[in-house]
Parts: sequence; C-alpha cells; structure tokens
Amino acid sequence: MTDSLEQQYFFISEDMRGTDLALPGRTIYPMISLGGRVDPDFWSEEPIAPGRPMDFEVEPDMPDPPEVYDAAGMLLSSDGPIGRTAVRDALVTFAPFDAQFVPAFIISRRGYDETYEDWYCLHLWHQRDWVDREASEQHVSGSGRVHERYRKIVLDAGKVAMVPENERLMARISIFDNDLLLLHKRVVDLLLERRTKGVLFIPLEHYTFASGWFDTHLDEIEARHPW
Repeated sequence: MTDSLEQQYFFISEDMRGTDLALPGRTIYPMISLGGRVDPDFWSEEPIAPGRPMDFEVEPDMPDPPEVYDAAGMLLSSDGPIGRTAVRDALVTFAPFDAQFVPAFIISRRGYDETYEDWYCLHLWHQRDWVDREASEQHVSGSGRVHERYRKIVLDAGKVAMVPENERLMARISIFDNDLLLLHKRVVDLLLERRTKGVLFIPLEHYTFASGWFDTHLDEIEARHPW
C-alpha cells in the first residue's frame, strides 16, 4: 500500500525532548533566531543575494554549553533550519532549483567571543501552493472562532504531481500568513541514517496546532530519533 503524501512528507521541529520532565537526561538544544548583522527577505520569491554570512543568536534563557554545538547537526530558527557542512552536503543531492545554502554562524549567549561557524541556512525561495484547502482543517477555538491556522494539513495530490519528482523532495508550502518547510521521506531517511541531532522530523499527517503532536506521538518520535 502506497503511503499518503502526508506520510511521505515531514516537517522539522526543534527537539523538545530535553525540556520534557518525563524524559530526564536529554540534551537541551538551544533555540536560535536571526541576529541583526544581515536582514535577508526570507518571504520574497527571489533568491537571497550573496553577502555576509547570516548571524544567529541563542534565545534568552536557553542553555547552550559548547558541547551542544558539537552534538547538533541541525538547529531550527523561525526563519528556517540551519545545518552543519555535513548536513548541507547530504541535502545538496536532493536540492530543487530554488534551494540555497547560505553560510551562517551562531553567536553563543556569551557573545561574539564565542561563535560557532561551519553552519548553513537552508532557504527555499519559491513558495509551493500545495495545500488542499477544502480537505485541510482549520483550528477552531473553544469559543467557536475559526483561526487562520491549520490543525490538519492535506496536500493536493494533483498539484504535487505537477512538479517533477527530483524537484519535489524539498518544498516550502504556504499556510495562511506563514510558510512550512517540507522534506520528503527519502531526505529524512538519509538524515536519520546519519544520526542528525538537534531537530525532530515529524510526518505531516501528525501536524496540528501548537505542537499538540508531541505528546500524542512521543513513542513514534522516540523510535525515529533513538538518541
């Protein structure tokens, strides 16, 4: 039986297991955000122009001992994932025409005296209109208000099939006023085979509002990321 598109595509989440009291002893990977040295337009339909490396800063109150940067292969920011050189080299094999791997570095909480290089920000500048808005379900609050957020995302098989197979292994899809980066199972399988730490790869079929998938599918997450 063929997997559904929502089983074939994965979104990326920060690895939250280190902050879960039920999972003691896990590494807490820092959450990061784009700093102020460069100001690329991530939401345009144009490639980011070459320039200085992007600087990412650790979010306040996040622990970031030096060893986490040695352990992590990828980290997640609100502007997209960043990966080490080895991750970039693995992803290049699957990269569609609109993929960019922009040089980046991380500034630790201790400031510019402690920075970590050898990182690349994965940016897909072309937005795919793949969401089946009729089949997808929006989040509805307890008061009955319908939010511009999805609690379930269904992909439009016809629109996906229109893209050549080698161009749809990574995709940036539009979800209301936000975007979601998707990786095909072939890409995820390689990253997991290489024990890529620092993020979680979650099937799109589990996507829900406000990370509700974490507790519901924790056993599956643990099996997929056994480290």
